[in-house]
Amino acid sequence: MCRGWLTMSGHRMGRMWATTEIPPQNGRLPIPGMPRDPHTGLISATTGISYRSEPMRNRMPLTGDHADTGEDISMSSWVYGDPAPPILKAYVGDPSKIRLVHGGIKETHVFHLHNHQWKLEGENPDSVIIDSISLSPGECYTLDILHGAGSLNGMIGDAIFHCHLYPHFHEGMWTLWRVYDRLQDGTGKLPDGTGIPPLMPLKDRKPPRRKDEDHPGYPNYINGEYGERPLQMRTLTDIAGYHIHLVKFDTIVSDGAANGWNNIAGARRYETLIERFFANTELRTVFFHDLLYANSHQQHGVFGALIVEEAGATFHHIRNGGEIRFGTQAVIRRRDGTSFRPAYSVP
Repeated sequence: MCRGWLTMSGHRMGRMWATTEIPPQNGRLPIPGMPRDPHTGLISATTGISYRSEPMRNRMPLTGDHADTGEDISMSSWVYGDPAPPILKAYVGDPSKIRLVHGGIKETHVFHLHNHQWKLEGENPDSVIIDSISLSPGECYTLDILHGAGSLNGMIGDAIFHCHLYPHFHEGMWTLWRVYDRLQDGTGKLPDGTGIPPLMPLKDRKPPRRKDEDHPGYPNYINGEYGERPLQMRTLTDIAGYHIHLVKFDTIVSDGAANGWNNIAGARRYETLIERFFANTELRTVFFHDLLYANSHQQHGVFGALIVEEAGATFHHIRNGGEIRFGTQAVIRRRDGTSFRPAYSVP
């Protein structure tokens, strides 16, 4: 057995483009009640997922500082509670499939799931491994998640999935996949007091252990106070996060973000933050970027790439042949003695 979900994407509600197309009438918007972006004052679009949406305008900053956009904590359940779109739920290790359906008629989206991967060609053993896929109107895909919920490293916590086109993300096209470590029998509560619905274990799998005083189950062992920033970090825009695709890591502390009931993972000014991740297979080019301020930091150049080749491969300077550990050009030598020079393109 496996857990399966149908995820609808591509539905857009409200106006999506600039207000100059429809001038105000008598000082009012032509359609009463249309939402506005609190930072720009422009009409704000709403992009849905599974007929629900959680736009950032619903998650206002905790401070009254005009310079504080609140983007770094806008996905945090510690501050705002869980998002409106349905949250996928599973126990760590559950075999899982996600069925994507684009029910819209206009926009292309890029579905990105944190911490988990799947094969682009499910039946091909040599298929490339991905964690993002473009989805155009009318298209559908089945994502057979490698290693099940929590992936190879048995991740526990909230893995966010969202449209990787940031205007759509900002307009509400995101939610969470919550991976539990302990049995949820319907008696538990989230830190904000919301009851946790029961989740029946899959019949052909060993049931998870029950919660006890020393093991209250996710998220009730995470340090935090509802209504406050994760870990009560009192910083504004001087924090930067490091979110990396495809590799394995602990989503609670190393996702470069503040998603769901996870901790915030970012380095403040003059700080050094060390995050551990594991590359379990040849992944080639792996994208990383700042996710705490994706709409500001990343859009202004805070992104890069990690090259993951086969185990035992070494990287060498293109002119003197010396071994190197970083750079934009290299000759890669395989274990069998062959070598090649890859071509990397940075947009």
